[in-house]
Amino acid sequence: MLDNYKLIILGGGFHRCTPQWNKNRIESERYYKIYIPTQGSVKIETLEGEFSIVPSQLYFISGHRLKSQRCPRYMDVHWIHFTTESIYLNYLLDQTPSVQSWPLSETKWCLEDCENLSRSFPRFEGKHSPPYPNTPLSSHCRMQGLLLLVISRLLDKIEKKTIDQFQPQYYQFKPALDFMQERFKENPSLNEIAKKIHLAPEYFHRRFKALFKVTPFDFMLLQRLNQGRHLLASTSLTVKEISEQVGYENPLYFSRVFASKFGMSPTQYRLTHGEFF
Repeated sequence: MLDNYKLIILGGGFHRCTPQWNKNRIESERYYKIYIPTQGSVKIETLEGEFSIVPSQLYFISGHRLKSQRCPRYMDVHWIHFTTESIYLNYLLDQTPSVQSWPLSETKWCLEDCENLSRSFPRFEGKHSPPYPNTPLSSHCRMQGLLLLVISRLLDKIEKKTIDQFQPQYYQFKPALDFMQERFKENPSLNEIAKKIHLAPEYFHRRFKALFKVTPFDFMLLQRLNQGRHLLASTSLTVKEISEQVGYENPLYFSRVFASKFGMSPTQYRLTHGEFF
């Protein structure tokens, strides 16, 4: 079961938002966020409506449903960005509200850790230097634990029947999902994937898309690109080296695919990630 809860931490820190932070939703925002504001306020609009982000609260925000963000003056905030490798966890998080908050008085279970961990992720200052050079490995472990604790609070709110309806179908497809996650760099054929659960390729494709709201090809593509943006944000590897690590022989093609999915080039993502989150 633990492989259903694998997280990819994209970054974190402490930031002062200003009106420069204002923007409409773009594809590069497709990740999850933890915010702990300390001063000021902002407004965000999601598919479910508008929300004010104010101090004295800890927020979970789904960037997958973010439409716009507006800062009239300023907001100081501790922040953490992350995504997940698991289509199972993505499905469950999609069943929760796009914005969930807890009063800080009720979040002693994670407040101090969240603030300390966000401070351990200084802003990325240059494209040839790792953004987190002084972060101990223990902090990365604590970050994973902290995020899973927040997620556990979210999952407590999902009705049991929703999970019960999803799980049998998910576990039928799990051997194929495992195969895709192990081999996504090689881009296996639909026929190879469907054989893992003994279904005809066309039928497999149709059922997979209906259940997970993504095609098998796009699922594997997102695995590649999530690994790519994690490496862009957390290492000093060149774009060429990263493209090779995620299965692209041609870095120019990797850059085109990345820009098509996230609305910016890998270099732009590296330079802006953490500046205007």
